[in-house]
Amino acid sequence: MTINIEQSNELALMTPEVLKIRTVLKGAPFVKMAGQELLPSPNEVDKTSAQAQTQYAKYKAGAEFDEYTSQTLTSMIGKLSLDDFTPELDGSIDYLINDVDGDGCTLKGMVESFASNVLAVKWHIAAVDYQGLQGVALEDVSVADAETLNPRATIKQYARESVVKAYFSTINGRKQLSFIMLLEVGENFNQESYLTTIVKSYLILALDENGNYYQQKLVQDDEGGLSEGERDYVEIAGTALKFIPLEIISDQEITHELPQKLGFLNPIGDLCLHRYNTSADYKEALRKFVPTTDVFGMTDNDVE
Repeated sequence: MTINIEQSNELALMTPEVLKIRTVLKGAPFVKMAGQELLPSPNEVDKTSAQAQTQYAKYKAGAEFDEYTSQTLTSMIGKLSLDDFTPELDGSIDYLINDVDGDGCTLKGMVESFASNVLAVKWHIAAVDYQGLQGVALEDVSVADAETLNPRATIKQYARESVVKAYFSTINGRKQLSFIMLLEVGENFNQESYLTTIVKSYLILALDENGNYYQQKLVQDDEGGLSEGERDYVEIAGTALKFIPLEIISDQEITHELPQKLGFLNPIGDLCLHRYNTSADYKEALRKFVPTTDVFGMTDNDVE
């Protein structure tokens, strides 16, 4: 059976725009490294010759990119006053305050990440894991030997662009998220060759035909082949979950579908890119009007 890991059409439609605002927030060096993707060449005929590339490099060097988008983000995050954030959790899970994801991220740091992502791209994914597939190595397709002592829950984050597929359906008596596929990308470092290899895996969180929650993992090899793991059912106190333990963090209520819109910062980013392109055109025009003291080809009659 062929497994479709292509991003669904409605999500793929906005992925370029999501990546664009991500680049804008990284700042001017990354915007300029994007080249013609964010600053098209003014030469509509020749874009590949050595001369055209030299001209484009000068064109791009003259463009000025304003950091208004990232500055606005910093200002808005500051207004959240997260230094005064003092969560109060039940004693059985208060370990989440200082390590919420199992990798040392504090709960305050995760809240800041939530806010930053929502401001940029409208929504963000937070999934609860309790010794499930989210905690195993990227190249593994099944749960490793679970620790029998001190089991604990974690919360894992997934960016909007990592969502491959998401479907809502009526199950267990209500319409809810019933399937989501998440792309996980990481690196393996070889300490003998000092080379890194990219590892891609796909995490499925879903409700089965009986409405029971399960996780499943697919791992992609270097040749694009997929290794498919078994379904891993998560139970709490011996009872199967009847929902996906996942929250879609957004600035609006999400019930039946994922929004297509982007976040509050997107119009500011578009304005900065417009000014960036206009600045390049302006500097290009100025270079063409450099004054000169030498005039050739004029006769005495022309002077008169």
